[in-house]
Amino acid sequence: MPGAALCYRKSAPGVAETTRALTHGRISSMSPSTFCQCRRCGKSFRVYASSVNKRNHLYCSQSCRWPARDPEGRFWRHVNKDGPIPAHMPHLGRCWVWEGAVHNRGYGVFNEGNAHTVRVHRFSWRLHHGETSLKVLHRCDNRRCVRPEHLFVGTNKDNTDDCKAKGRFPTNERHWRCKLTNAQVAAIRDDPRDAATVATDFRVSKEHVQRILRMGTRIAPVLTTTERR
Repeated sequence: MPGAALCYRKSAPGVAETTRALTHGRISSMSPSTFCQCRRCGKSFRVYASSVNKRNHLYCSQSCRWPARDPEGRFWRHVNKDGPIPAHMPHLGRCWVWEGAVHNRGYGVFNEGNAHTVRVHRFSWRLHHGETSLKVLHRCDNRRCVRPEHLFVGTNKDNTDDCKAKGRFPTNERHWRCKLTNAQVAAIRDDPRDAATVATDFRVSKEHVQRILRMGTRIAPVLTTTERR
């Protein structure tokens, strides 16, 4: 009923229950806010009548509402240990492939509880070697692999160097900012005309052609807002 105050009584340690004011008729949304006690952690938190009517007054947060339930057991239920053998490193053996949720960049992701999502190869490293502040990298280049023997830790530079050593680093026309193919670059270097005329034909800037003629970078620079104008 409008204006009714919420009263609570403890029926068990850490459990808050509404009294007859809640169980016998809905409480008006105009009722003042009050405090409840979280069933999980016992923390006191403020709620409004609308939340009580929706039964959202039992837990203080999503972490307490959905606690972790054996994250390691849930993790291994989504792992297939009969995965492919890396073609460039067959001595590593088969990959242990994650068959659960996958990030849009191809990495497996896992909710370890308390509303915290982590990448699966990092979770696997933590299970076998403990927490680390470094990057967790793949020897097998399979982003969904969680086999500890296929993982190693390193910095961002180590990750880039490993990518270059395996020939996966995007260079030349494979680079996302590259505007010209290898054949077009060769044609520009063989063209006897001035840079401005060549740039007009290939629809690039004069400076871009000049860098190519100097045997410099062929990647188009990222222009600032002023330069775009």
